[in-house]
Order: sequence, then structure tokens, then C-alpha cells
Amino acid sequence: MSIAVGGNDKAFTIKMGERTQDIWKKRDFSKFAVVVYEGAEHGFAVRGNMNNPKEREHQENAIDQVSISSK
Repeated sequence: MSIAVGGNDKAFTIKMGERTQDIWKKRDFSKFAVVVYEGAEHGFAVRGNMNNPKEREHQENAIDQVSISSK
């Protein structure tokens, strides 16, 4: 399991990501990742502005995160 959390996301906050990670640890999941992308907004991984270099980088890193987590 893998979650990419936008640092400025108000719908799924960093605190919610931390709580999710705690729950996964307690359930002893062997593979999981919760990564915070500082400055990213909600939806950055699917609808980021590809003309903005930072947003593009966040989206590309989130895609890599999913690829790595699924192995």
C-alpha cells in the first residue's frame, strides 16, 4: 500500500497520513509507504500543472512511488 500526501492537502492531511501509517504498523503490513510531498495540493498526483516544474516533479515522484511500492 502506498499513499502520496500533498503537504498542503486539506482533504487528506499530513496528520491523517501519519495516523494511517500508525494503523498499518499495528496491523503489521509488510509493505507500505506514506510519503509527504511538501508544497503539493490535493490531487497533485493526477491533475498537477505539468507546466510548473515543481508540480511536475511531485507527480513524477508519486508515480515512481507507486511503481516501487507495487514490487
